[in-house]
Amino acid sequence: GEPFPLAPDRGYAADLKRAITRLNGATRGQAAALRRADTAAAQARAAGKLRASYRKAASSLRGATANPQVSGANANVVAALVAVGGAYERRATAAGTADPAAYASARSQIAKGDARLRRALRAV
Repeated sequence: GEPFPLAPDRGYAADLKRAITRLNGATRGQAAALRRADTAAAQARAAGKLRASYRKAASSLRGATANPQVSGANANVVAALVAVGGAYERRATAAGTADPAAYASARSQIAKGDARLRRALRAV
């Protein structure tokens, strides 16, 4: 194969910026809907939409670069996005089954996942 340049991967940087910008745009309103949700069904729907947004972002970045300088960091970003999406899925399930302990656990997992995502993004 061809060697990778030692310079920053501008194509990957653009892909990452686009994915995170889209994620932030989508989740801003979805998170507000989750905060406003006053029924279990509405909470489950809102959490499900957030799950889908995180999964879409992860999917758009999976395999986004073969450059070894950033492929490990990208894998960490994707893993964090998948983790947050999974936590929103658990929150949706907990809301749908009216399980307060599982709902609280999922909220905690979301916060931990968000922190993991911030660390992964800083490492890129």
